[in-house]
Amino acid sequence: MDAAFTTPATRLLVFTDLDGSLLDHDDYNFSAARPALDLLRQRHVPLIPTTSKTLAEMQVLQLSLHNTHPFIVENGSAICIPRGYFAEPDHAEYENGYRLLRLAPAYAQVITTLQRLRKRHGFRFRGFNDMSTEEVALDTGLPEHDAALARQRLCTEPLLWQDNEAAFERFDAELAAVGLRLLRGGRYWHVLSYADKATAMRELTALYEAAGHHGYATVALGDSPNDLAMLNAADIAVVIRHKDGAAMSFESDKRCIVTEQAGPAGWNDAVIHLLNEMSQAATAT
Repeated sequence: MDAAFTTPATRLLVFTDLDGSLLDHDDYNFSAARPALDLLRQRHVPLIPTTSKTLAEMQVLQLSLHNTHPFIVENGSAICIPRGYFAEPDHAEYENGYRLLRLAPAYAQVITTLQRLRKRHGFRFRGFNDMSTEEVALDTGLPEHDAALARQRLCTEPLLWQDNEAAFERFDAELAAVGLRLLRGGRYWHVLSYADKATAMRELTALYEAAGHHGYATVALGDSPNDLAMLNAADIAVVIRHKDGAAMSFESDKRCIVTEQAGPAGWNDAVIHLLNEMSQAATAT
């Protein structure tokens, strides 16, 4: 996907979680957010999905969103930049047509570490690398095509823990000793590096600045504890309300908006409000 960055009228970078935020938690629909998505495109404001999904999964979603901006995958483990978006450095790494900036060890290295620990300590777990596509589809409820995309990983491994609590504590300590950590997802534990969504957000913001795009405010939108670091790192934080009406607690000295509506409807309201507010402020100066 070739798309050079066009300087937007509104100097804003929008980093967003997906599931439960831009995407409906149950059916992954984003139709309620279309007005805001259209407005972002009209103003050329970068929309930067920041997600646990893989590059392969995001390629499909980027097409559905008509989004030509970079995205962050596997909980901050890698930044994927469309070819030609920024000036291309020498010896850049590419994956599926995207320039890839890794912030974590490669998947093969993670798998080698997990296999070594399992062999040495007898830990019992089952990761995506141990499963076939059919098994992942059955376990996750995903269609096989989507399960295949979820297995095309760059840096992280989801796994089912099948051992006891004492073994889990030893496993956690062994991973920490080699610079890896465990993050709890909905069903799986994710083995990943200490890079997170906030790390990747800061790295990508620095790339915009290095390309000569200065003075941009950052906004981060999310709904879960996995998004807290990203929200804390942004200039403006938006907490997306859950369907049951609850909202994640977020304490910070910076500006924070808590949406009145849940999921993509709340996301839509917050983004339109911020875009209009910043546009009015620019007109007034």
